[in-house]
Amino acid sequence: MNKLELVDKISQKLSLTKKDCRLVIDEFLDEIISTLQNGKKVVLSNFGVFEVRKVDVYERFHPQTGERIKIKYPTRIVFRPSKTFKQILNGGTYE
Repeated sequence: MNKLELVDKISQKLSLTKKDCRLVIDEFLDEIISTLQNGKKVVLSNFGVFEVRKVDVYERFHPQTGERIKIKYPTRIVFRPSKTFKQILNGGTYE
């Protein structure tokens, strides 16, 4: 599902215009990004946790030259699903 499909589904379920629904989704995503940029976690009950983790530099070989190169990604975004979310995906129900 892409963002436009999500907007369509939610706008139909909540009787919102697609424009209003798209604005809400955009603001929701912007707020998650802003919170992560500030080094804070985003905790969504019964869904999961988004957080930023620092990553060490690691080495790889350049495929064409065989030269060792250092790969540096200062941060990585991590999502940890909640127990409830995992249960639902595995055939359980939402309580």
